[in-house]
Amino acid sequence: MNQVFFNFLQQSLSEEFWQSPPNVICFYGKTLPGFFLQKWRARVSEIIKTKFIHLACEKKRVPVELQQQSFLTEKRFYWLGEVKQQAVLQSVAGKDSGRCMVLFTEEKIASLWNKLEHVFVLEIIDSIDMYNGEAFLKLFYPKLLPAVHLFILKMVEHFHSISLDHFVSLVRYVEVAGLRNKTELTYCCDEVLEQNSSLKFISDTLLSMKPRQFFTLWDSVAKLYSVPFWVSFFNRLFWDVAGYVELMERGDRELAQRIRFRFPKTFYTGGWKRFPLKVLEKVFKELYAIDYGFKSGIRSEHGIECLFAKIFVNNVGGG
Repeated sequence: MNQVFFNFLQQSLSEEFWQSPPNVICFYGKTLPGFFLQKWRARVSEIIKTKFIHLACEKKRVPVELQQQSFLTEKRFYWLGEVKQQAVLQSVAGKDSGRCMVLFTEEKIASLWNKLEHVFVLEIIDSIDMYNGEAFLKLFYPKLLPAVHLFILKMVEHFHSISLDHFVSLVRYVEVAGLRNKTELTYCCDEVLEQNSSLKFISDTLLSMKPRQFFTLWDSVAKLYSVPFWVSFFNRLFWDVAGYVELMERGDRELAQRIRFRFPKTFYTGGWKRFPLKVLEKVFKELYAIDYGFKSGIRSEHGIECLFAKIFVNNVGGG
């Protein structure tokens, strides 16, 4: 992470920056780090006390909300996702003190914007190592427990450097899983970051709705890890699913395209519709109940298998 990029991150997480922000903040890079930008927007929202309004710029169409001059006294903040059409970019670049727009685009398009007034162009350096990982944690995760902070830095050191999205996913995963079993957690983090896990087959068959293949695999790996581990593992999986489904339901297909590699083809070509947000909310509640029940001795270790059965028969939350 170069100093210019990090300096911007520091400035953008201060109230003063947002008192008079640029009309357009244009990020660019080789690939769109969707999870990182989601985390950045969440931290900014905490500071400006308002959420970003999501608007999808599909093909050459400019969202209606941006076609008219804003006369609001209170500034509005928009997230346009990934925009590749120069015509769309030009139409939103004009000065409008009533709104601030944030987007991601390609380097060749961003280079044309460098000298435009009211537009701030910034290259995203998509790499975290031990040195900038320390600074990044302090900036974006100030309340992280010291032991978790240290564990994450050790994982980054193990891989020398990781992408911004992997870093955000790693922090989120460790926060959910906890440090009860560091050996188990280290192994799982290796699997998550290397993206070549045997656990991926478990995820893929579940999201592809292939019960026979799933339960065959499940029988061979279920006893390798504890129930709390599996609860954390599926929490993370369905958290990612919820993020993708939310993008698709909102019509932000450009950004959804960027993260679909995390899922099997059958899922992103239509299978995601079987996991609406209302159903996923019930899945999270059941996972919590399974974890609580197991730790308190109320429920057996087979509770999670009952959840799988409900998912396959489309009866989550149905008793």
